[in-house]
Amino acid sequence: MSLFAKLFGGDEKSQHYTEGLALFEDGQFAESAERLRQAVDQGSRSPASPLASFYLRQALVAEARRLIAAKQPAAAIPCLTELTASWDRFPDHQFLLGAAQGLAGDWDSALRAASRALRLNGDYTEARLLEACSLQQLQRATEAIASLEKMVVQGRWTDHWVLHELTLKTPITADDLPANLTEMVRRAAEARPQQQQLGEAVALCRAGQWAEGVQRFERLVDAHPRYPDYRVKLAAALYQTDRIDEALAEVERAGALNPQYRAAIVLKTLLLADSGRVGPAWRFLREQSESEIDQSVSGHEELLAAYLQGVLALLTGQPQACREVLRQWDDLARSFARAELLLAAADDLSGHPDRCRRRLATLADVWPSEPEYAYFLALHHLRIGEDNEVTQLLTRWPAGAKDSRDQRPLFLESLLAVREGRAPTAAPEEEWQGSEVGSIPQPAWDYLAARAALGAGDAQTSWQTCGQLIETGWITEPVVRLWAEAAGRLATGAERYEAEDLPAVVPQSIVVARSAWLWLAGQDELARRLVHRYRTVHPDWTPARWLWPRFWLDPIRRWLG
Repeated sequence: MSLFAKLFGGDEKSQHYTEGLALFEDGQFAESAERLRQAVDQGSRSPASPLASFYLRQALVAEARRLIAAKQPAAAIPCLTELTASWDRFPDHQFLLGAAQGLAGDWDSALRAASRALRLNGDYTEARLLEACSLQQLQRATEAIASLEKMVVQGRWTDHWVLHELTLKTPITADDLPANLTEMVRRAAEARPQQQQLGEAVALCRAGQWAEGVQRFERLVDAHPRYPDYRVKLAAALYQTDRIDEALAEVERAGALNPQYRAAIVLKTLLLADSGRVGPAWRFLREQSESEIDQSVSGHEELLAAYLQGVLALLTGQPQACREVLRQWDDLARSFARAELLLAAADDLSGHPDRCRRRLATLADVWPSEPEYAYFLALHHLRIGEDNEVTQLLTRWPAGAKDSRDQRPLFLESLLAVREGRAPTAAPEEEWQGSEVGSIPQPAWDYLAARAALGAGDAQTSWQTCGQLIETGWITEPVVRLWAEAAGRLATGAERYEAEDLPAVVPQSIVVARSAWLWLAGQDELARRLVHRYRTVHPDWTPARWLWPRFWLDPIRRWLG
């Protein structure tokens, strides 16, 4: 048994993956694909599965290119049909299928494949070449000329061997149509070291080896400095390694090469927002008019761009705009739950509690094993006084969550206890405090304890606890109000006098508007500190969670990974 099989359990799928990878590295692509098909299981949680899927795709591409180079394009079509059926959002797969079909004599099918590739990526030079060649072969010279003219315009911001060899200038006439387009399509479809290097760099990043992936992309950028796609991929890899400024510089260079490149626009927006520059990110995205942004992108990329635009609209006090940019997508609760949660937040912040509740309830129903949606639904019920609903939610809390370090059920039980005049459950043990998922910050437990103490008649403890929160920087309106109320109940004037010198605090009623104004005014640090105080001390107040940029942006980093 191989070392890989031992490390990952030695099951049959891992063995197929190991054999498939060895065959792939040996250049036996057809045999490799056969093994990797057996390793790929969409329902498997085996660590090998994502890589097996990636290498299956690579093996099918490599085998198809090999057959085309061997002048056997018809033999490559079955490989490419399988490829486009399983991975239909990759424009290069559509191009390869069309090239094989055209070289095998079916130029009508080749033209349809070129059109599909261009819908996925309007700047794809090889696909435009295939389109022009197909039209030429079909005796549609006028349309072939129009296709080549689009390629020439594109050449103003890309550096491509096809454009170098054609050296065409507009306007193009019928006499200018090159006679070697078919041969150029064949060459574009054959195996190329450059594509292999790109595939290796992408594979390293998908395996989590970001530093090595960065190095590979840097070499590709050095070799092809005018390829905006390579610079965007390098920027995305730099982003994963927290080299934000370097990533931003690369994506700006990509934008300079192709101002219409949506991937560069979206990534630059993300980098600005992720680094706390919410206002500049919003303004930059607004400056990109619909006519300036390339619309030939995949549905997933378009949805991600809309989600990011919606996040920025929400943070800058425009929840209606958030709903507007996402309105064209249906059933987001199933297909993109985070976007549905974003819409629930927009409803919450714009005063539509019923719509917010319906969205949260749908998310909790669709994702019954995900505690986050149950938690937000419970908080919504608490805010409108439906304590019985919270109790029922706790009885059917997602399986296993109460046995983990998720502190949210305990916090909800404590909130209910304090509202009902009962003593809250004790705060978690110290080792729970570092839990990343579902942790409740210590200041929130302290504030809850201060509320409980005052409710039990212990004004001294409540006053001291609130004072400690204030002294350590956790100054919010509810903390100051509770501090003042506790001070007012103390017996002696000596203990009460400090209540007359209340610290300055932003009223909770204007936190949403205040934070939006601060982001737009470029006061990023003030906005961050304001929201951070409220989300730390009052995690049961959902607007503070909705207003925290990282809550919405961190998942994008995971998706890009």
